[in-house]
Amino acid sequence: MTIAIMYQFSGCASSPRYTTDQSAKRSTKKLSTKSKVRPKGTSRKVLKGVSSYYAEDFHGKLTANGEVYDMYGLTAAHKTLPLNTICRVTNIKNGKSLILRINDRGPYIKGRILD
Repeated sequence: MTIAIMYQFSGCASSPRYTTDQSAKRSTKKLSTKSKVRPKGTSRKVLKGVSSYYAEDFHGKLTANGEVYDMYGLTAAHKTLPLNTICRVTNIKNGKSLILRINDRGPYIKGRILD
């Protein structure tokens, strides 16, 4: 599968913090989805290449950042991107895309850029 990867990250930013639905409801700050402004200190890069997946072979095993791999989760492996980098992956053939998080290292097969 040929893909384009666009990612944003801040070199010295802390890991993302996840909240439960309860704490999210208490927030009074409203976010706009129309904003195209990136936070200062972030960068964007586009990569094109072949992606693969490892599904059942690694399900339940530890990833490079210490979490348990879930083959149903939206995570991926990349050789050099910082762990917890958020990426948009787009299938060039049909234009469909999704957002995922880098939590492992790889792929270790020549010619592939994402696992």
